[in-house]
Amino acid sequence: MRPVDPLNRSVQYSFIVEYIEYITDNVMKKVYGISVNSEQNMFAVATEDGFRIFQCNPLHQLIRLDKRIVGSLRIGKVLGCSNFFGMVSGGFCPKYAENVVMIWNDERKKDDFYMEYTGTSPILNFQMSKTRMVLVGMKKIHVFNFPQELVPIKTIETGMNIHGLCELSSDPNMELLIYPGHQKGTVQCINLRDVARHATLAPTLISAHQTDVAQIALNSTATLLATGSTKGTVIRIFDTKTAELIREFRRGADPVTLHCLRFSPCSSFLAVASDKDTVHIFAVKSNDPTWTNRKTLWQQVGLVSEDADRARIQFKLSKATQNVALTELAFIKYGNEANTAELNAKSRFILRSHAIVAICDDGSYNLFTFSSDGTFDLIRDEYYLDWGDDEHFFKQCSESFDAIASYLYGSFFFVSNIFVFYPMRFYVNYDKVFPSTSYQCVTKIAEVLCLRRKKSALFNFQSLISVILLLICTCTYVRAFVPKLIDRNKQGFLGVFWKCARIGERLRMAHFDEVEYELRKNLPPHFPKAKNDIYITRHTSIVAQKARIIKLLDEKMNEVILHGLGAAVSRTINVALQIQRKLVDTVKLDVRTGTVKVTDSLFPLKDEMDFKTRNRLISAVHIRISRRTI
Repeated sequence: MRPVDPLNRSVQYSFIVEYIEYITDNVMKKVYGISVNSEQNMFAVATEDGFRIFQCNPLHQLIRLDKRIVGSLRIGKVLGCSNFFGMVSGGFCPKYAENVVMIWNDERKKDDFYMEYTGTSPILNFQMSKTRMVLVGMKKIHVFNFPQELVPIKTIETGMNIHGLCELSSDPNMELLIYPGHQKGTVQCINLRDVARHATLAPTLISAHQTDVAQIALNSTATLLATGSTKGTVIRIFDTKTAELIREFRRGADPVTLHCLRFSPCSSFLAVASDKDTVHIFAVKSNDPTWTNRKTLWQQVGLVSEDADRARIQFKLSKATQNVALTELAFIKYGNEANTAELNAKSRFILRSHAIVAICDDGSYNLFTFSSDGTFDLIRDEYYLDWGDDEHFFKQCSESFDAIASYLYGSFFFVSNIFVFYPMRFYVNYDKVFPSTSYQCVTKIAEVLCLRRKKSALFNFQSLISVILLLICTCTYVRAFVPKLIDRNKQGFLGVFWKCARIGERLRMAHFDEVEYELRKNLPPHFPKAKNDIYITRHTSIVAQKARIIKLLDEKMNEVILHGLGAAVSRTINVALQIQRKLVDTVKLDVRTGTVKVTDSLFPLKDEMDFKTRNRLISAVHIRISRRTI
């Protein structure tokens, strides 16, 4: 590929940072669904890029199923702390229809689903417990036995449920199902244990609000039910056994869209998130006398009902988290806690420090701590989509030998194509770079060594280069898993293996896209390569590049320039925005965008045929990060 003037001189500078944010909103990884498990220690994310599961605290990616396995997803959930995951396809690259629910059993270690069920209408939501699965449609709810096999046991008629509202108790002793009623502002409760016995009991009806119900939540024991309406000003808590109103909380006076209601594991607190980018925490019940929802000035002057309690804690999410469309909350354990023996010895011990995390669809993760005196503090503000995004092979593929073999062969085949077979052209066929099995890996290496030119190549210069590259890849693989075997302190012949492994570890940096490779190699004379130029590719580690940029700025460098082309545009913008957020009020961003004319060299179908070319335009971005002058 031959880019023509990557900077495109006709494109003018833009000093508006909001334009960068606009581009980011349209090209970054889209999050369609977030769900927190019943123990509130993990959360699952359904994205355009696949399915991911994270640990709430400390933040850490546990499992990732990419798009080639599961496709793009609209809903993704995990059953407690088990190895069962549920998914519903959606987005731009779905693998299944929207009326199919897929169950993944991670214990099987296979790249296929454990079971699937196809419904008659689109699945708006689903819930899982240790014994039941519930599929939610527009006007019907289907109940199944689970997880041995999906056997339908009941179909329930509901009111219009366009948002797929449904709650299923995780307590096996009380299999309570909550869903919207036929009348406006009502919800219905039914015990699925009675349904399993083929009893025809009428569901319990709860009149919760005057307008439609927008959010519902059950506590861990399924004894309390929290509801919020489309108006979003009042949150009510009911007893699920008697359907009586227990508490009423005033969230605010302005109408809002509620994103999430969440009980703490001990049912002492209720957290509410809304589209105002705020989180309210109410004291449902507490042995701490300082935890009371005190009467506010509005109640004292009679503008708010005496029975409506105000939030004891209210805080806004971080500045970087603005106007999100989806927010999930989870109460977590934070800090050093006393061991079980000490807690049993001190039965009157009261934990006065609590923590809650807010997970948003823009990729932000906010960890807050709050105490009984009404104070709170933002402890962590991170971007959870960055976790596991490092393309370092030995972090991503250590569990799969086939993936390891594919990578080793990928580096080998990539370099051999450039420097051996086609020294004047640049070409990568990704179907060959990443074969799916180790058998294909072996056959491809044999093809390169012996059969590429339909003649023996075992004793020519090409074979020598190929064998050296294969040795480098093998040493890299051995060093990754047996470091002591290949060590820099080894002398003589064994020292050669260490040097080969070091070369192999750096070979992974050659994995650029075609145009990104040319952008790095063929910059025009008026924009020479310098120390402060950083090139972002699809395989760039955002965390590592952020650290590198901050280090360059700390070394009294006035500016750093980021370059991204094609598929790396969104990643380049993401890195720039995160640097600006981390170094707020100290740096400014200048951006130049445009299109770059590139020429593709198309691979011939037969060896005797010549390459063909194709001209096309591709987007590029160049962002200058500079220190503000005081």
